[in-house]
Amino acid sequence: MESETHKMEAPRKSRFWILVGLCVFAGLLWAANWYFVVDHFHDDTKQGQFGDMFGAVNALFTALAFAGLIYTVLLQSDQLALQQEEIIESGKTQEKLVQRQIDAQDTLFERQKTFQKEQRDLQIQHDLKMEQTRQDFEDIIEKRRKDREQERENSFKQNVLRSIRCELQGLTEIYDQGIGAQLAKVAEGETFHLRLALTEDWFTVFTANANHLGRLDADISRRVVSIYLLLKKLVEEYRINNDYLTRLENIELRLQLEGNSVYFLTAKKQLLGFMQFQAANIKSFDKILKSTVVEFFTLLDQQGIK
Repeated sequence: MESETHKMEAPRKSRFWILVGLCVFAGLLWAANWYFVVDHFHDDTKQGQFGDMFGAVNALFTALAFAGLIYTVLLQSDQLALQQEEIIESGKTQEKLVQRQIDAQDTLFERQKTFQKEQRDLQIQHDLKMEQTRQDFEDIIEKRRKDREQERENSFKQNVLRSIRCELQGLTEIYDQGIGAQLAKVAEGETFHLRLALTEDWFTVFTANANHLGRLDADISRRVVSIYLLLKKLVEEYRINNDYLTRLENIELRLQLEGNSVYFLTAKKQLLGFMQFQAANIKSFDKILKSTVVEFFTLLDQQGIK
């Protein structure tokens, strides 16, 4: 800007000095004319004629007017040059302003892009956190549901085992106080002359929960099935012994009616041998069953099922 100002001042100074030079030249011309008239024409009439002829004053003003015209032209030229420079400067300034606006818009656009990207990233992070929170919440709900189901399942299993234990304890108590006590009195090689009533359904709990045994632990389920199989086998052995007692009564009745028949005596002897063997079988199954039940109760005690 300073260099351009110096460029504009230089023509102005030169033109000022040109104007001054023209004015001085006009003044010198007028002075020379006056000097020439005074020095060469002493007659007033001649001076007037000479002055009218040359018009020194008119020439002076004409020269001054001409100088002013030239100066005016030069000033207008300067004004035009100045306006042109101002237009150029205004154009440059406008260009700079436009460029600044463009740069500001670009900067604003980049900031908006950055801000929008940050907002999108924040939204994505928020959505991910919300999704993770939702998933965690669903996992917690699912875990609680499974825990409740497991609690219900464990409670059901414990109730089933507790019921089976109660039934086995009840059967053991009835058995030990009844026919089991009589069986204990039978010595080896003796027969057992007491019938077991077979009209009762002794295994009510087991029958009602047989379809649930698959939900129990494999070892416990196997033990329960083994115990009830032994129970049914023991009942079956008693039933066979009951049949032997019925056959023995029939043979003794025939002996009373027909006397000491060799056939019936032989049949009675053979039947008593069968009954001795059957009594041994009953005692053997009774021992195995009691041992199995004790082991089962010990296992239930370890699991807190009383």
